Amino acid sequence: MDDTRPGIVTLHYMYYAIILFWTTIIVTCLVSYFTERPLPEHLDQTTIWTKTVLAEKPPAQKEPEPKTVETPSAEVAGEMPFYLKAYNWVCGFEGIREEEKEGKINFAGMYQSKEMRWITRVNSATIFLSGVVMYILFSSGKDLP
Repeated sequence: MDDTRPGIVTLHYMYYAIILFWTTIIVTCLVSYFTERPLPEHLDQTTIWTKTVLAEKPPAQKEPEPKTVETPSAEVAGEMPFYLKAYNWVCGFEGIREEEKEGKINFAGMYQSKEMRWITRVNSATIFLSGVVMYILFSSGKDLP
């Protein structure tokens, strides 16, 4: 009996996985090779080697004066239209805080407590080992009961 399916369908899934793996590696290397290196200030706290290092920032340039826009009296009085209240509720906005107005927002750092670091490592190991176990079980060629 002739198999009339297209060739991609008859390709074994493990061969397909190998093709995808090497294609991903080649594309990643080509993109990395042909793009510019990132500036040091863009790498602050993004890699293990720059986790605790803060690069020196260039001196701040003078920013233009922001334009002032008059707001409607309803917003000044604290009243908002229903659709804005619903939008803010759905998105989790509670209005602009004083810190945000002044530009002094405290972003979360990369610090982890010992407990969180331990939980993260245990979860990573569990995910990795479950992937290895599934790979061994499903690629062994034997049907499971």
